[in-house]
Amino acid sequence: MIVFVYSLLLTGSMTFLAVVLIPDAPRMTTYHDNWMGGLAMNMLGPLGCCSWLNAFVVFVGFLILSVRSTLRSSARMAFLSRVAEDGVLPDWFLRPHAKYALITVCCT
Repeated sequence: MIVFVYSLLLTGSMTFLAVVLIPDAPRMTTYHDNWMGGLAMNMLGPLGCCSWLNAFVVFVGFLILSVRSTLRSSARMAFLSRVAEDGVLPDWFLRPHAKYALITVCCT
């Protein structure tokens, strides 16, 4: 419920700010797919500062997507291990690759 309310408020407020702060012509042509970048580029200040803010927005988006992808792939591997333990998949899914076997032994 907390994530739902946070996402609803954040999405609504960012959309409202984008409509209010970005002029119509650039919002509809240049920033129609990237309103966060449009907000960063339409802040008051030197162009260099706006560009750095836009780069920061891109970097944070990259971090969020990479963490999400990592968590999703680790959950997928846990699912495959669980299916192999149940006997649906062959047992070789449970054995680590020879290249990573030493890492697994050292870390456990």
